[in-house]
Amino acid sequence: MTKQPLTLNIFIHEDLSSYGRYDLYNTHFSWFAEEIQNLSGRKISINMFSPAEAKTLSGTDYKNIYAAASLDAWREKLESHFGSRLKEDSHARFNKYLLLTRNDINPSVLGIAQFKGYAGIASITSDMTPAHEAGHMFGAT
Repeated sequence: MTKQPLTLNIFIHEDLSSYGRYDLYNTHFSWFAEEIQNLSGRKISINMFSPAEAKTLSGTDYKNIYAAASLDAWREKLESHFGSRLKEDSHARFNKYLLLTRNDINPSVLGIAQFKGYAGIASITSDMTPAHEAGHMFGAT
């Protein structure tokens, strides 16, 4: 029996609108896809949405002195956009939603994610941060 695949949905913030999704994927996620598949034994789909494709999500205000407040605001925005299915255990376990940003959340926080949850925010100021936060969403410590 085939294991249910994983999905990482990446919403490119409007402050990254000058970046191409393929360049962002190659820099921050190409190696992650192979790694997570090897670790989990599951296929993963990585979907990247440009600001034009996700207008209601790509303008999210993520800069905050309190990173947890930024994450809560992102989670609430996702719930408003996608509805209650995000809270279903089976959906949240296999489907993740990452806001990819140009800048850090604050001077000391590059990204934040729910551990084994569905919501995360990550800046591209470090090549590793987006995959690091996605890893937390999939249960990596």
